[in-house]
Amino acid sequence: MTFTERAAAEMRARIDSGLGSYLGELWIGTFHSIAQTLLREDGWRIGVPPSFRVLAGADRWIQMRELLWELGDPALIGVERPDDLVNPLLRLLERLKQELIAPARLEDWARTCEDRELGEQLLAAVDGEVAKLSMKVQPFGGANSELELKSNSYDLSVDIELADAIQRLRFEHPGVKCCVITSAHDKIFCAGANIYMLAASTHPFKVNFCKYTNETRLTIEEASAESGIRFLAACNGATAGGGYELALACDEIVLVDDGSSTVSLPEVPLLGVLPGTGGLTRVVDKRKVRRDLADAFSTLAEGVKGKRAVEWGLVDAVVPRSELRDTTAQLLRHMAGRQPAEAAD
Repeated sequence: MTFTERAAAEMRARIDSGLGSYLGELWIGTFHSIAQTLLREDGWRIGVPPSFRVLAGADRWIQMRELLWELGDPALIGVERPDDLVNPLLRLLERLKQELIAPARLEDWARTCEDRELGEQLLAAVDGEVAKLSMKVQPFGGANSELELKSNSYDLSVDIELADAIQRLRFEHPGVKCCVITSAHDKIFCAGANIYMLAASTHPFKVNFCKYTNETRLTIEEASAESGIRFLAACNGATAGGGYELALACDEIVLVDDGSSTVSLPEVPLLGVLPGTGGLTRVVDKRKVRRDLADAFSTLAEGVKGKRAVEWGLVDAVVPRSELRDTTAQLLRHMAGRQPAEAAD
């Protein structure tokens, strides 16, 4: 074994000239090429599929960028220059490999790092037990490109994407123990189903849409019950209608306490219909909210906020916006350490 392809080629030529046909099964190559050959042949024993690829050059940069956007953590993606951390993280990975530093050791250091911003960036990058689904609905990216999905409202295409993400967590990322569902917007978590989409739909479509939306919420609850993935809704802004029903499907709900953010089921006072995707059922049967409070809650178009939301049992905690990230991280670490049976208790 040697370090460069050029040295390996020269070594191969010298040995071949000296041994000729006696070269046989002798392996000659760089550390990387021989290690790659070993992984191709026997990597399946440790869970490495033989079809793996070793990325280099621009492919590494592109893959890292896609991973950062998939994680969606504000600590990793800046607003003005979202790709600034791609190259530093690639250099960090190279150094970690050279120094044989495991992710767990890096995580321990990041939690006590005096540079808080750097610590958050590293934790967001290495925590393999925590997944993050950050909702950022493209205004004209739905099934109907002419219909604007304002305020993180959703249509059928968003529900399909959410259901797909949950199933991918279960089957492609079995190491994930908990998942936080939040919004990429600062002042709005989710405004629920887009009412203009519903207004333009036929009655059969509305019925099936409500059924399927509830099925996506059931997918979250099934993943919690059967796969042991605990879900936390970090509501960092107004959470209304189907948005609150999405939060209700999670095991725990944290609401930002900024004087304006509320949770609400405004369908009755604003539209004259009952919540269509399990809202009232989950409020009463799952969260055990008193029926008289649930009745009052369903008539309040403005919703409930702050300490009252906790007192009524509509959310588990409220925290100032400045503390939301730290509180969410603490809850996720706590949830990741709980077994499914303990969480059920």
